[in-house]
Amino acid sequence: GLAAGTYTVIVSDANSCSRQTSVTVLSVVSTLTLTTASSGSGCGTSTNGTLSATITSGGTAPYTYSWNTNPPQTTSSVSNLPAGTYTVLVTDAKGCTVQGVESIAVSPQPKALFTFAQNISCEGISVQFVNTSTQASSYLWNFGDQTTSALPSPTHIFPSTGTFVITLVAEKAPCSDTVFSDIVIGNRGSTAMGTANIFTPNGDGKNDCFTLAPDTAYTIKECLYLEVFDRWGMKFFESDGSDNYCWDGENKKDNKPAMNGTYYYVAKLGETTIKGYVTLIR
Repeated sequence: GLAAGTYTVIVSDANSCSRQTSVTVLSVVSTLTLTTASSGSGCGTSTNGTLSATITSGGTAPYTYSWNTNPPQTTSSVSNLPAGTYTVLVTDAKGCTVQGVESIAVSPQPKALFTFAQNISCEGISVQFVNTSTQASSYLWNFGDQTTSALPSPTHIFPSTGTFVITLVAEKAPCSDTVFSDIVIGNRGSTAMGTANIFTPNGDGKNDCFTLAPDTAYTIKECLYLEVFDRWGMKFFESDGSDNYCWDGENKKDNKPAMNGTYYYVAKLGETTIKGYVTLIR
């Protein structure tokens, strides 16, 4: 093909007649080809997105760029952008243009949250953790006693007393959130057993059976030990790890109702022993 420029052509016939004219050949403008890319997708309200535009073929340098960012930017690469869809208009030195569209995706930001409730068991103090996190699909718990769990809402038994820092990491890749909370684990015996100084086994369904752990006695009956004596040291009751875990006011030797009066008791749970007096009133 001919290069760009002006050419002269002369045409002659058989009679030597001729005519001359000029023809101008313009340069061929090639189509611009644009490639766009995004990177740095973040979490939640992150503004670390980056966009770039590259002319891969065609056109005549230099190129100018116009992005519909806020404020508008005029470089081939733009940054610090929030999630959204953006357009770029590229113009070459001869006024030819090409437009591209690119999006920045931002993942939802997880929020790590939980509550917990303590329960007494024969193995120790168990804690039921309730996971209330949002925008998460996987979890990692650290109980502060060198143990972990990946269950959403685990139950954990603490083998010793003390203050433990509970850590929950809630994640949905590539985003995560972490929350910390202190939990105080007391002596299970002191936690479970209170004090009682009177009971009324009269069959009215109220305060009919004597135990120092009325809220948890049934669940820890296998390890809650209770003895009851009269003032002369005669044993009236002894728990045996079965449903016989609280004193109903009968002398278990003859299954007869004990007399009204004051009785001495010894209660044991784990490493805790509580001794005291209880008054029986019918």
